[in-house]
Amino acid sequence: MFSTQLSMTDSDENWEPATLTLKRSNFLVKLYKTEAVMLAEKFSKDLSIMIPGGLSSQFVLTCADGSSHPFSTNNDIRMRDTLVLTMRIFLSKALDEKRRANIKADKQ
Repeated sequence: MFSTQLSMTDSDENWEPATLTLKRSNFLVKLYKTEAVMLAEKFSKDLSIMIPGGLSSQFVLTCADGSSHPFSTNNDIRMRDTLVLTMRIFLSKALDEKRRANIKADKQ
């Protein structure tokens, strides 16, 4: 679980505290105040995790449906890097498991 800020608009002024939870094959984002799930998605090859240039503590998740979700780690670059690297590892492992399952199914 990571504490982050989720941008609710295209503006840099409207950030909501949120929790990003990583699980083995998926992740979810809940708003801190209401516990409302804002985003829940399985890891897939269509998920992208990018760090925009010049924005030191921000990263953007682009989901399989093409929607983009900007996040911030409250000016904590190390936290952003830890979160992004961890999420990329989870993504890689989930895709590896899917590949192995497909290979196993093809052999049967």
